Amino acid sequence: MVPTPPVFNSSKNVWTMKKILVTGDKFSGAMELTYGEPGVGAESSAPLLVVDLRGACLDDRQKQFVVSCVPVRYGAGFEQGWGPMTGKVKFAEGEVELDFENDFWWPFGQPINKARCLKAWGNLSKAERQRCISALPAYLRHLSRCQWKSKMNPETWFKNKCWETNWDSINS
Repeated sequence: MVPTPPVFNSSKNVWTMKKILVTGDKFSGAMELTYGEPGVGAESSAPLLVVDLRGACLDDRQKQFVVSCVPVRYGAGFEQGWGPMTGKVKFAEGEVELDFENDFWWPFGQPINKARCLKAWGNLSKAERQRCISALPAYLRHLSRCQWKSKMNPETWFKNKCWETNWDSINS
C-alpha cells in the first residue's frame, strides 16, 4: 500500500482524516491508527491522533513494543518507518467513523447537558463533526495555557460553533 495523505476537501472546508488498519503475522486482529490534518513545511505529513489496540490480540509487552514502533507522522516513507516491525505488518486504509461518545463527549471532559449535546451533534454534517473533533486538542491546549479560564459547557461548544475559533492563536 502506498500511503495517500489526508486530503483537503475544499467543498466541505475540511481535511479528511486517515484511518489505517494494521495487521501482522505475530498477532491476530487489527490495530487502528488515525492520522489527522497535515501541517506545513517540515510538518507537512499528517500527525498521529489515535492508536487503538482494542481490535488486536496483544499482551502488555507487545502493546508497549508496537506503540513504540508506530510512526508519529503519515506520509512518504510510512511503511518503512516502523523500525524493527518494518516488513512484518500489512496496511489497509479504512473509513473514519466519528462517534459522539468516544470522539467528542469523553475527550471534551465536561459531562453536562448530554441529551442537548447529542441532539446538536445529530444536526451536524459529517464535515462539521470532523471540524468539531479536530478543534478539541487546540481548545484543551488553550485551557492549559490560560489556567484561570473554566472549561465551557459542551452545549456552548455546539451553539457557538467554537470549533471555528483558532484556539492556538489566543493567548489569554
